[in-house]
Amino acid sequence: MYVEDLVQPIGVTANHRFWSEEQQQFVAVAKLTPGDSLRLADGSTAMVSNVSAVFRRAVVFNVEVDTERTYFVSPAGFLVHNTYVRYGSADEAAEAFAKQGLRPRPGHLNNPKRILEAGGPTRAKNLGKFRNYSHKITMVPKDKKVIREWLEKNAKRMTDKGHPDGWEIPLEKLDEFNSLLDGITIGLR
Repeated sequence: MYVEDLVQPIGVTANHRFWSEEQQQFVAVAKLTPGDSLRLADGSTAMVSNVSAVFRRAVVFNVEVDTERTYFVSPAGFLVHNTYVRYGSADEAAEAFAKQGLRPRPGHLNNPKRILEAGGPTRAKNLGKFRNYSHKITMVPKDKKVIREWLEKNAKRMTDKGHPDGWEIPLEKLDEFNSLLDGITIGLR
C-alpha cells in the first residue's frame, strides 16, 4: 500500500486492517482505495495513493498486543487493530477458508465453537490437545464494534475456563456470527 508522503510502500497482508476516516471503522487493506484517509498516532491523517497486490512467498509476522487490541504501526504511526482467532486442524482451517466461516465439527454437534481475541493471554496450547491445533484461523470482522456487541449478547465468555479473552459461540448462532465476518485467512500456528 502506498501512502502520500511516504517513499516506501507499507508491506502488509490483504486482511491487515487500518482505521479509515471515511468509513469510521477498521478496513482491510484489500478494500482500501486511493483517496482513503488513514488515522495516524498524532491525530492527523494520511491519504492512500495506491493499493496493489504483490504475489510472492515471504516470511511475515503477526503482531498481537494484549491491551486494547488496537495499536500504531510503522514510523508514521498508522492505527490498526487485531482480529479474532481460532486454532484448529488442517481440515477445519481449509473448510473455514473455503466457506469463509466457521462450521460445526462432525461428531461435536453439541459443542460451542471457541474463539479468542487476537493478542490475548490464551495460546493454542492452553485450549486442548496441542497437536490437533496446527493451524491458526483468523476471522476479520466487518465492524469491530458490532461484532463485540454481538458476542456480548450471544456468546459466553470463557473466564470460568481460565481464558478471559475467549468466547464460546453456540452452534445455532454460527451462521449469524459468520455473517458479521469480512473474511477468514488461515496459516500455520
